[in-house]
Amino acid sequence: MKNYTYYDAYHRPRKVPGYFFQKCFGGKSGIFLVSFFIAIILGKIFLWDEIGKYGSYNVKSIGKVNAGTMDIWGLFGYLVLQRGELLGVLILAGFTRLKKAVYYLCSGAVGCFMGILMLSFFRSFGWKGIPLLVVSLIPQWVIYVMLFEFLWWIFVGSEKERKLSRGWAVLCGIGVACLFLCGIYLECFVNPLLIGYTKSFLSI
Repeated sequence: MKNYTYYDAYHRPRKVPGYFFQKCFGGKSGIFLVSFFIAIILGKIFLWDEIGKYGSYNVKSIGKVNAGTMDIWGLFGYLVLQRGELLGVLILAGFTRLKKAVYYLCSGAVGCFMGILMLSFFRSFGWKGIPLLVVSLIPQWVIYVMLFEFLWWIFVGSEKERKLSRGWAVLCGIGVACLFLCGIYLECFVNPLLIGYTKSFLSI
């Protein structure tokens, strides 16, 4: 296995296994991380005032999250339509020659969005905004990331291995639909409860 060398705080050489380095900093994850940190740096320097305005919207939105009073099924339908648009774009892009570029672009866009979102939560709630943001993204984004990786495997990763067949396409379609609906369900029915508990715990 190829190793990559870096130097610690005392300028001593250290080895990082190549597989770990590639997984964390290569491909889609690398684009995500780079975009995430660039968005944080540039947002803090150039967009701090605008982020403050966006942060006030976050305060109102988080304040309205109440599992007992929300129209859960209305939210479910809305998210199916909203998230379904992006899912449709990723699926259609998978049948084109630009599929890798589109998926990399999506990784970078999500990284930028997460960076700006973290800044807005930090400006609105201080240090409490970081755990609140993490909770607001869990558990649905775990499923969304799994869905994204599954789509990548379908259209890119298994391109040289798979045998195109109707049965294979049906199984993949069922898997995509299950992950998509599972993520929406968790976002609508589980996430509001987690946000409510976190707000109470952090006294927000």
